[in-house]
Amino acid sequence: MIKLFNKIEEYGFKEILLRRKRRLIHSITKRFGKKLLKFYPKLPQNYKFVLLNYSVSGHFALMSFFKMCGLNYVRLAEDNYMDYGETKSFLLNSKGDNIVGVCLYNNIRELDYAKIFSYDVPVVIT
Repeated sequence: MIKLFNKIEEYGFKEILLRRKRRLIHSITKRFGKKLLKFYPKLPQNYKFVLLNYSVSGHFALMSFFKMCGLNYVRLAEDNYMDYGETKSFLLNSKGDNIVGVCLYNNIRELDYAKIFSYDVPVVIT
């Protein structure tokens, strides 16, 4: 309990609530990801292609190249942790060309991300 009060003093109450919320969402997504994924609607069609990364080699260089080309990068998932709400709001509010990334570095349990993407968009696998 003393640790909690020290963290509240250090970070603030709002930041502690946000951290706890992220932790809870991560835990729920990790346990029930496959079952919850079928309830998500498709992402807004405001992206040029989907980028699947299976390793970190060249990932930063590729992101830098896309940024120089004027493409915005938003990460949908990394290691079975999905940021669906943030990705959806980014795509709805973005005016430029976008890329949606799925990083599968330590993919222990595979989730079927194809259900929330448009079928007309190409997929780039690195």
